[in-house]
Amino acid sequence: MNGRVLTRIVLALLVGTLLVSAGAATALADSAADTETESDVTIDGLNVELEDVHVAGDGLPERNIEDRTYTIDEQTISIDGVEMTINGADVSFDDLSVTISDSTITVENVTIGGE
Repeated sequence: MNGRVLTRIVLALLVGTLLVSAGAATALADSAADTETESDVTIDGLNVELEDVHVAGDGLPERNIEDRTYTIDEQTISIDGVEMTINGADVSFDDLSVTISDSTITVENVTIGGE
C-alpha cells in the first residue's frame, strides 16, 4: 500500500469521525429540523495520533503500520449527501466541505484486516 492510499484512508477515518461527532451534536440539538444546508468545516493545526488500533471488515487488505507520520498541508474533502442514524435520530449532511490544513497524523501499531 503506497503512502497516498494510506493517507486517504486515514483522512477518510478522520472525516468519518468528524461526521459522527457532528451528527451526534446535531441530533441532540434538534432532531426535528428538516432543512438542506451547505456547510464548510475548516480544521487548522490539528495533530492526531492513532495508536494500537485494529480495523477489521470484509474485503479489507491486511496491512500493519508500525510508525508513520503524515503531514497535511491542505486537503479538502467534499461530501454530497450522507445519512445516518444516531441513537434513533436521523441525521443527514446535504453539502459538506471539510478542509484540513497544517495538520499531522501519526500512526503507530495499527493493523488493517485480519482477525
